[in-house]
Amino acid sequence: TEDQQDPTSSRLWQLPRSEALILPHGRVVREFFDIGQSRSLPWKRRPGPAQTTWGAPKPGPHTPGTATWLPTGGYVTVAGRTVKGGMVYIGSRAPSGDGQSVEPGLIDPSLPVDWDHPDWAGQNIGYWPSYSKLSPGERAAFLTWLDGGMSAPDAPISYVFLFFYGLERRVLVDARLDASHPDVALAAWEIRRLLGIYGDNGSFRSYSTSFLNLIDGFSARAVPLSPSEWSRLPRSWEVPITVRVALGRYMEAGHPIPPDWALLFLRTHPEGYLRTPASRRPAEFDALFRLRYQRKYGEGMVVSPPKATVQAHYHPASAGLRNEVHVSFGELPDIAAIPGPITSLRELGGECTDSLDPYSRYLGRYPDRAGSIAAAALLPDELLGSHGGADVDTLRRWVTALVTPGPKLVPVDELAVRWAPGGPGKLAKADVV
Repeated sequence: TEDQQDPTSSRLWQLPRSEALILPHGRVVREFFDIGQSRSLPWKRRPGPAQTTWGAPKPGPHTPGTATWLPTGGYVTVAGRTVKGGMVYIGSRAPSGDGQSVEPGLIDPSLPVDWDHPDWAGQNIGYWPSYSKLSPGERAAFLTWLDGGMSAPDAPISYVFLFFYGLERRVLVDARLDASHPDVALAAWEIRRLLGIYGDNGSFRSYSTSFLNLIDGFSARAVPLSPSEWSRLPRSWEVPITVRVALGRYMEAGHPIPPDWALLFLRTHPEGYLRTPASRRPAEFDALFRLRYQRKYGEGMVVSPPKATVQAHYHPASAGLRNEVHVSFGELPDIAAIPGPITSLRELGGECTDSLDPYSRYLGRYPDRAGSIAAAALLPDELLGSHGGADVDTLRRWVTALVTPGPKLVPVDELAVRWAPGGPGKLAKADVV
């Protein structure tokens, strides 16, 4: 827990065996796997009476014009009720991060809260919500959502954004995007959790994924490199920062770009232009691309560093941070600024989709035949061993056993049964070919 007298210091506590480990928002380990279930994360009910949670830090005194960060696991008393959770700002009339208004995510304990008539719908909240402008009923609903673990799927997205505003300010203003700051990692963890619940909202998904992209990019500057699954990265008009930072590190060191990172660059580049087989049969395409990339480039493509360096831009969701954030990663070269690498990778990707096209078309027409020998017969040779399927493996073992002493004659009917197990026992012309 943070030392309230000296916010820059930290204390390490030994957890007694009889106690429970407190996670963000006061959630304990024994309830961790109950996330999303109503019995552990209440919604549309009043917060219970004031309770003292082991290890929960107490906020200091709040004076007008100041914003105190309530650490994770903390609690605050508002209008006679205790609200637990933390990761929010507490104070009164504190200026926003850009100094042009009152901090929109600031919880002001002096403002009235109508616990008896909470506004669960929040339909009258403006486009840029602010706690100070909420009605007493809306504040009651918002604080109940906070106290309940912020996991109610039917909560208004305005309440989610109010909490998100505080995370933006904490990371961008207080921590100044320092990846070593503990609250930066906590904020990223929390945003990913919220995305799993409220990611269907396009606006929240856009802002939160962009913000995570920025945070992850800074983390990637120093941590060991490990490529992410490309489907989990946001697709936009530019290559994700994490990919550009990672590839910049390879170029900076003069090292070859490994197959997985080359694939990630191609998959996330807006000019990748991959055809249907890459999306219809992604596993087969990815495997084929890696194999042919290694065959062409060996350990990997070596790219000469360009003069252009990696830059990041983020437009905060909070009305209290009106200006776009521009971030530089020092002298780290930006592979996305030069056309050569993506042109070469796009050509290789085109060769792979061409080779997969017959296989992709066949399964597009007969999706229930995935894993059949007839489908595997259309695979590129490199993938037959890894993606042929169980029927191919069975056929291979049978043939191998047959011809080990020498060539054998086999009745056509027996071959037909093994070619299409469970089929009509006949070979069509296409099967024969």
